[in-house]
Amino acid sequence: MFEQSAAVFVYQRSLMFGASLGVVSSVCCFYFIVKKLQINQVLKTLLLFASVQQFVGYGIFFTSLMVQHISEIRNKMTCFLVYNSMGTMLKGTQTVTSMISIIR
Repeated sequence: MFEQSAAVFVYQRSLMFGASLGVVSSVCCFYFIVKKLQINQVLKTLLLFASVQQFVGYGIFFTSLMVQHISEIRNKMTCFLVYNSMGTMLKGTQTVTSMISIIR
């Protein structure tokens, strides 16, 4: 289709690596919250909600990056999923953090 410069290739790979680290870290956080964290049940539920939201956000981000990289489909939908998943995840994390602060 078209040639990519080395900088674009490295940038895409670094985004995919960051997204995969996000997926792994959110799964580890979920496991820790469920198995080992001993805290108030309401706060635990909020933290579980935040970790699931992080997992979904990073999963959509990673999947849309893989679609863009493997099949070279770069349309409005894949770009929308990349930017919207990260924006939603960050806003949701801020909301859950605020709710935890208010409850405490």
